[in-house]
Amino acid sequence: MSWYIGIMSGTSLDGIDVALCKIDVINGSMETRAFHSPPFPDELLAKLTVLCTKPIQHLENIGQTQQLLTKAYADAVNSLLAKENVDPATISAIGCHGQTIWHSPASTLPFTWQLLDAALLARLCNINVIHNFRAKDMAYGGQGAPLVPPFHQWLCKDFPAHFQYRVLVNIGGIANVSIFDKEKLIAGFDTGPGNTLLDMWYQRHNIQMYDKNGAWASTGNYHRALLTQLLSDPYFVQAAPKSTGREYFNLAWLNQYLDQYYAVTSKTKDTVLAPQDIQRTLSMLTAQSIITSIQTYTQNAPTQLIVCGGGTHNQQLYADLTNVLPPSIAVTLLSSLGHDVDAIEAMAFAWLAACHESGIPSNAPSLTGANKAVVLGSKTNYK
Repeated sequence: MSWYIGIMSGTSLDGIDVALCKIDVINGSMETRAFHSPPFPDELLAKLTVLCTKPIQHLENIGQTQQLLTKAYADAVNSLLAKENVDPATISAIGCHGQTIWHSPASTLPFTWQLLDAALLARLCNINVIHNFRAKDMAYGGQGAPLVPPFHQWLCKDFPAHFQYRVLVNIGGIANVSIFDKEKLIAGFDTGPGNTLLDMWYQRHNIQMYDKNGAWASTGNYHRALLTQLLSDPYFVQAAPKSTGREYFNLAWLNQYLDQYYAVTSKTKDTVLAPQDIQRTLSMLTAQSIITSIQTYTQNAPTQLIVCGGGTHNQQLYADLTNVLPPSIAVTLLSSLGHDVDAIEAMAFAWLAACHESGIPSNAPSLTGANKAVVLGSKTNYK
C-alpha cells in the first residue's frame, strides 16, 4: 500500500478538502488517516467567486488568482502533514483537481478550465502532483465528468447490499449521483444545483457566506408554482451523460425563472415572494431534482440512498430531501457506513492519483460519453 493525498475544492467554494489516504488499488483497500478542510483566505475567495461567474477578465487577475489558489492548496497540505507528523517523502503523489472556473463540454469546441499551477504545488510540498484529470476523457469524446462514480463503485464494494439499487449522492455546490444495480454501476451524472443557488441567494440577502443549518430557509415556505417553473428547465430532463456547474446554475438563471413566475402568476411588486420563501423553494429544487433523477433509473424498486457532501449539514435541505422520498427509497448518511461525509471527494482524487500511478484507467466511458477507457491525469514531479 502507498500513501496519497487528495485535494478538492468544489463549486460551493466552502474551503479546501485534503485527505491523507493509504491505498492499495490492486487489492482494493483504502484507509483514510486524516482529513483537513480549511476555508479559503478572504482575498482568494473573493477572486474565485468573481471568476466562477464572470471569468472573462484581465489575464493578470486570473493568473494571480491561480497562484494564490495553488499556495493555499500547498498551505493546506503542509498543515495536514505537520499536524500528522508525516514526512512528505513518504507520500507517493498528490491528486489535485484544481478549481473549476468554467466547464463547457457541450460547446462547439469542448473545454474545461481548472486553475492550478501543478509545478508550484509540487515544489512547495516536495511531492509529485497528479492533475488535469478531465482532459483526457474529453480528448476521447467524453464530457470529462463525472469523475467520481468509478471511485464510488470501488469504495462501495464493501457496502451491505440489501436493496435492488444503491445510490450515492454527493451534495456539493452541484449535486451528483452514482447509481448501482447491485454491484453494477449503471449511471452517474450531475443532477443539478446542490448548494450553489442556495449560497448565492443567501449571500444576496445576508452578510454570511451560507445559510448555516438551513436556518433561514426554515423560516420560509416553498411555493409549488415556482418550484414547477424551476424544474421546467431542460437540464433536468436531459439524458445522461450530462454535467453542469455555476456557469449554468447561477443568479442570472434564477432571475430568468423568477421573471417567468411573476409573469405567469400575475404577481405585482406588492405580492412578490419573500426572500426566505425563495430560499426554501431552492432547497426543494435541490431535493426534488435529486429524487426525480434517481427514480428515472430505479422506478419503485427498493433503493438505498447514501448521502454525503456539504449539503448534509444543511438540516432544512436534508429534511426536504427525506420528505420527498417515495416509500421505496431508504436514506442514510455515508458516515453511518464508516466514511467522512465531507472527505469523500478529496478521497476520490487521492484514489485517482493512485490509479494514475498504477496505470489503471479510471474514467467511466458509459457515463462520460468517451469512446474508450483511459488513464486520467497528468504528472508533474517536484524534482
